[in-house]
Amino acid sequence: MKLPAFLYALRWLIADTVRLAIASGLFAVMLTVTLLTILFCASIGFRGDVPLRSGNEKLEFLPNLDRFGPMRVTSMVGMPPIASAALVYETVMNDPQRLENRYGVVTVRGRMTIGFGLLEVPLSRDRAHTVQTIQLVLAGAIADGAGLLLALVWTAGFLPSFLEASAASVLLAKPMPRWGLLLGKYVGVMVFVAGQATLFVAGTWLAMGIRTGVWDAHYLLTIPLLLIHFGIFFSFSMVVAVCTRSTIASVIGSILFWLLCWGLNFGRHAFLVTPELSQAGGLTGWIVEISYWVTPKPADLGLILFDVLRAEDYFGRIVDIQKLEAAGGVMPTMSVLSSLAATMGILILAAVQFRKTDY
Repeated sequence: MKLPAFLYALRWLIADTVRLAIASGLFAVMLTVTLLTILFCASIGFRGDVPLRSGNEKLEFLPNLDRFGPMRVTSMVGMPPIASAALVYETVMNDPQRLENRYGVVTVRGRMTIGFGLLEVPLSRDRAHTVQTIQLVLAGAIADGAGLLLALVWTAGFLPSFLEASAASVLLAKPMPRWGLLLGKYVGVMVFVAGQATLFVAGTWLAMGIRTGVWDAHYLLTIPLLLIHFGIFFSFSMVVAVCTRSTIASVIGSILFWLLCWGLNFGRHAFLVTPELSQAGGLTGWIVEISYWVTPKPADLGLILFDVLRAEDYFGRIVDIQKLEAAGGVMPTMSVLSSLAATMGILILAAVQFRKTDY
């Protein structure tokens, strides 16, 4: 098959995927969710707040004040010995300017407004940290968590309808190999999801940047990580679809496969950081390592996203990353490459099965 013909067919398959998404209402649903989220980000504002750091200056907690409320300082130089945390807390609450003028202590103040001022929330951190926390929730919980699973569910029906005997018989009559049709459909779905992910991430980033003045480019790195994560498990959805031609089986199969891979990934890390388990070694250790390296690694992708967004400033880790690094268990580049290799193997399996199927 000549390259121009393949590119033409690929363009047609991408356009057909977008057409199917529009016809099924999926495009409208995802666009509505994205626009509402962008509107929410655009409604966020701040008033009365002060920056607690400049440049890369690290913030520190005032000692013994955690139980009285959040307060941050930029420097401990010049601070007197704190005999009574309650006394300092009272000073901060009643006259924070006095503490700032006398000792150079900058305390958290101001409020965050939501809904264009309809709701006000007192700040527990400065503006930059608050915006980064919101972005972390949007990227981790909404996009990479619920969004990933919903995207797998919503797109699971694309391939079974594509593989119905009435539709496949027409497509297979065209001058294009079966693997090309399957690859074209995979690329079509990836292009559709890439458009939605880019609109969601870039739109929320622009909305919050314009409203708050906080421009954290690390948030944009969420886009390629989301696409890698989705692409891995959509490839398995394709295998199930080719074998069963069932939307329900594709949905259940891809989610179960995600849970299995996540369990193997997390279990391997827990194995390495738990002395009682790691000291066992032997055959068990080999099985754990082999299972880890031959399967996709959703937990690792989550850890990479965690690091990209500097989430350690806001949330604890479910795995002790320092122990994992000491055990040689953290290799982000190899983790991504091996996950992509596993995806390639899954796509080849789907192509082989599609080639054997009679229509």
